[in-house]
Amino acid sequence: MKRFITAIAALFALGFCASAQKYDAVHYTLPKTVIEVEIECVEQIYLTGPYARYAKEMLDMDTLPKDSTVFLIESIRLSARSEADTRERRSAELSPKAMESLCKLMEQGLVCDRTTSVDNARASVEFSCHRLVPRPEPLNSKRLRSQAKAAADEIKSLRENCYNIATGNTDASYAGEALGAALTELHAREAALLEKFGYSCTEKKHKAHFCIVPNRSSMVYEAFCFSPELGILPAGSPEGQPYNIEISAEAIKGLELAEEQPKNTVALSYRIPSQCVVKLCCYNHVLESIRVPIYQLGLEETVYILNK
Repeated sequence: MKRFITAIAALFALGFCASAQKYDAVHYTLPKTVIEVEIECVEQIYLTGPYARYAKEMLDMDTLPKDSTVFLIESIRLSARSEADTRERRSAELSPKAMESLCKLMEQGLVCDRTTSVDNARASVEFSCHRLVPRPEPLNSKRLRSQAKAAADEIKSLRENCYNIATGNTDASYAGEALGAALTELHAREAALLEKFGYSCTEKKHKAHFCIVPNRSSMVYEAFCFSPELGILPAGSPEGQPYNIEISAEAIKGLELAEEQPKNTVALSYRIPSQCVVKLCCYNHVLESIRVPIYQLGLEETVYILNK
């Protein structure tokens, strides 16, 4: 009788130990792919001298008629990264052994819910560019013209003096260092006057970064706009030429699996990415192209892992 009671107690103890096994609640999300576009451009600022409008007339010199700003694209780079798709969070209660299986599946399409999702197709852009404001026109144009005429006459006189000194056609005699010093002084004065008829150019570099999250509803996205006068602009800007992202996704053949879930298992979802060709186009010209896996355009499958 005592042996029978002891056996029953042992069975209850085993059942209690089995029911007391710990199961951890795990929250996870599936991954999604974000396309990143990085653009670098150069801003060229041209400032004209006060006598630039008279350069062609008085000196037969080609120059810019007024101040201007020009933007030029220097480089464009496409890349892709994966992040958690937090629009839908999933949960499962897993045993310690099942947790090990989960960790092995992390690289197969399961992402821990620890990152911040970028749900907007158009991310904010951090860059500075400005439009050059033309300087006001001088009030007394007659006086300005008179000053330009005097400067032009002086430039012509300096050039004539340089020629005469170099050829020895002067009353004074120059030799050796004296000759070089005289020519250097005349050239410096001419260069200072020519600056008033010409223009100067300074350059600034700007960088912009845009993120696009593809979805099944569209395979063409406007990435950004560009204007030679305004530079890099966000997508949808009324000014500037749009640059588009075009995606071509490869089809994935799914497998027919049993719908009934095996006993003592837990179902985990994962994504098989679609291999895609991502192109950056402008006026139907392909400027950049990369081949990347995009998770949200692929298949969502279920895997059953032993959970005991």
